[in-house]
Amino acid sequence: MKKIYLVLTTIFTCGLVQGQIFEEVANQTFQGVFYGDSALGDFDNNGRTDFIISGAKPGYTGFTGLYKNNNGAFTESINAAISQIMYSSIAVGDLNGDNNLDFIITGTKTGESSSVVFEIYYNNGNGSFTKHTTSGIPGVNFGSVAIADLTNDGIADIVVNGNLGSEYTTRVYQQNSDATFTDLNAGLMGTYFSAIKVFDANADGLPDILVTGFSTNYVPETKLYTNAGNGIFTEKPTTIPGIYFSSIDALDINNDGHLDLLISGTDYTPTPSLTIYTNDGFGNFTAQANNFTGTYNGNSKFVDYNNDGLIDIFSIGSNAAGTNTVVLYKQNLDGTYTLDTENSATIVGVNMSKGQWLDFDNDGDLDLLTIGFEGGDVAQTRLYKNKTINQETCSEPGNNTGDLGCVTFIYEGTRVTYTTVRGSDGNIWLQQNLGSASVATAQNDEASYGDLFQWGRWDDGHQKRNSVTGTVPTPNNPSGLATGNETYYTGWWSPNASTDKWEATTPSAATDVNGCDPCKALGNGWKLPTETEWSAIVTSQNMQNPATAFQSVLKLPASGYRAASGSFSFVGARGYFWSSTTSSTGAKYLYVGTTIANPSAGAPRAQAAAIRCMKYPQTTPGYCNVSVDYDVEPITMVNFSDINNLTSEVVNTTPAYEDFTSIVGNVVRGNTYQLTVKGNTAGQFEHDIRAFFDWNKNGVFDMQTEYYHAVLTPSTGVDAVEATISITIPATAAIGDTRMRIIKDQWNVYEEGDFDACLNAYYGQVEDYTINIQESLGTIDFNKNDFIVYPNPTSSIVNIQTKEAIKNISLYNHLGQLVVTQKQAQINLTNLASGIYMVRVDFENGQTANKKIIKK
Repeated sequence: MKKIYLVLTTIFTCGLVQGQIFEEVANQTFQGVFYGDSALGDFDNNGRTDFIISGAKPGYTGFTGLYKNNNGAFTESINAAISQIMYSSIAVGDLNGDNNLDFIITGTKTGESSSVVFEIYYNNGNGSFTKHTTSGIPGVNFGSVAIADLTNDGIADIVVNGNLGSEYTTRVYQQNSDATFTDLNAGLMGTYFSAIKVFDANADGLPDILVTGFSTNYVPETKLYTNAGNGIFTEKPTTIPGIYFSSIDALDINNDGHLDLLISGTDYTPTPSLTIYTNDGFGNFTAQANNFTGTYNGNSKFVDYNNDGLIDIFSIGSNAAGTNTVVLYKQNLDGTYTLDTENSATIVGVNMSKGQWLDFDNDGDLDLLTIGFEGGDVAQTRLYKNKTINQETCSEPGNNTGDLGCVTFIYEGTRVTYTTVRGSDGNIWLQQNLGSASVATAQNDEASYGDLFQWGRWDDGHQKRNSVTGTVPTPNNPSGLATGNETYYTGWWSPNASTDKWEATTPSAATDVNGCDPCKALGNGWKLPTETEWSAIVTSQNMQNPATAFQSVLKLPASGYRAASGSFSFVGARGYFWSSTTSSTGAKYLYVGTTIANPSAGAPRAQAAAIRCMKYPQTTPGYCNVSVDYDVEPITMVNFSDINNLTSEVVNTTPAYEDFTSIVGNVVRGNTYQLTVKGNTAGQFEHDIRAFFDWNKNGVFDMQTEYYHAVLTPSTGVDAVEATISITIPATAAIGDTRMRIIKDQWNVYEEGDFDACLNAYYGQVEDYTINIQESLGTIDFNKNDFIVYPNPTSSIVNIQTKEAIKNISLYNHLGQLVVTQKQAQINLTNLASGIYMVRVDFENGQTANKKIIKK
């Protein structure tokens, strides 16, 4: 059954867990514009997202600028030689099939001879462009343009919408094989103060066109045109109301494989609106009830701004009172939305505006670019850095009881981050149950309940509260599960002995007398607590009932239990938490009842209870100190897995050794990752790049097994020169956090003897990072009609792993545009812009599944 989103909203009373995550980039200034447009793309093919802004400057003169992204710093490209245009519309795409991003722009060109123009800029592959002004396509103002293959011939075509002198127009121009264009006379409604959207509305694989705006009937109208694939478009009746000063975004928000819509604008009264329309797959759209703040004269986007895997909503423009407005609505786990007042307030509201989401610093979260009019003859272009990923950089809690930290690991094939806490017993504990969405905010907080495990089992799907019951495996112990089974066995584990254990490191290591401890997935040292360890924390925290258990530093919720029969009991009233200790009846657990907290309660192993994980405090290995003998010629970028650290290129302004161990890169045993390093060689010198990984976590870098090498050719540190090394994580690497050391050194004849990780660099720099090694995906089971993507985030290749036969794989960008379709289980993202993508897998059995991919 299709999931229907009930779009209800509330206002936070105590703020987001993450707090303010947006911060304006203060050291970058851009020309402020309004009544225009903005667009994104990697125009110089350096793996970074650039942007174009165009519109009116105060005083109503035109401006268009292309800003190139060089390691997160933007400079305006003077060589682009773009006309200065206002009332602009821009679209980006590969028009001539050379795998470089071109763009089209239309609007009023200002200067010595003001005129309405339509211009094509063909990308030469190096960030420079060839301007083409003789396409025969007339220019428009106050409209919208698009690039798409609308005639199904493999060649990109153009849609132009807006004010054409005394008329309003929407025209489709087919591109011919000689790069000329022919008006198809498609008969589409003309509008201005408008927005169009080219997307597949009826799931037939052909791009359709939705047109909104002020029409030739002198009222706001909305019309949907379906595409026959041969240049013929047919109007399809739609219930979407007429709207102008409009914005349209398309994305499959409910994972049914059909593109839904987010539309903002105003009717004729005027009453602004912001509405989600879900798609039934046939191009019929249903408005979802909401109390969103309506906006117009701006734009709205589907976006996962807080990087939690759920699609949120952004809107900027004017509200009903005519006030400049920004709203961010965070999607909740139940599909409802909550107004994020704290983060909305950090973004300056503007009208006659646009907002674009991009990962300009390649850190895996989406940043925000806005243009628009503030009032008082002030236009602005602002760039906001998203600090979500940085806030999730994990470290252990401090030494004081109640100090918090976090841990990142793979759970059910997906990378998750959980909160940790220093217990009053001195140990480190998860502050939330395995499988939970968050730390408990009340003893009956459903989001904190998490999953319920049968004793001796791991995260194979059986622990989900909706898992299906079944008869026992043969043999009826962990060895009968292979690498896992999602069935909830009503007579699990027989016979059971007091010598049985629940401490195997991986599912493949489980035996008939030893189950896989699900806490081992968190990394080195993590484990299930014993009866004795539960007793110590219960006593030190004075837990006596559900209320005091929740008030403790562990924040234990009343998550209930699942009986051996599969039924649930005391959910929201009592707590049940497994230990690894066996008992005469099966195993011991912590029971938190109305008047007691008993860590020695016993239950059959077929019963299911919550899991809390803990670890003993560990000392960090004493790695050798290392420095630089002469000038600090700095490392300017280290990119490896989740790590993307950019630092200054200026010689002798940063320390010789920099401790970046608070920055964590998550990797998986057996997988291969690319390490990329950039740096300033201070002239025409080659530098050694030496990478060391302490795979066995013994505090020593072994030159035979833990050393990797590359050469950095002469570079300023901010140009395109980089050194790359392919790093395969050993299958025997110790699970958990370890050290990565990067040494950049101008090695020369003055160095005597063999170098190692403890030898000072001559001219160069040294940086240390933390690497979190996780279990191989091969040991993780996943459900049918699901799949795993790895590595994720990625800068190049992403792999798809699934049990089912694949029929087709589709990749969509954050605009809902199809960018890749194939059957192969490996997707090359190298030439795609950084940001968030959705991958959809169609299985041969008729089912589909979707997951998010982050392109760094």
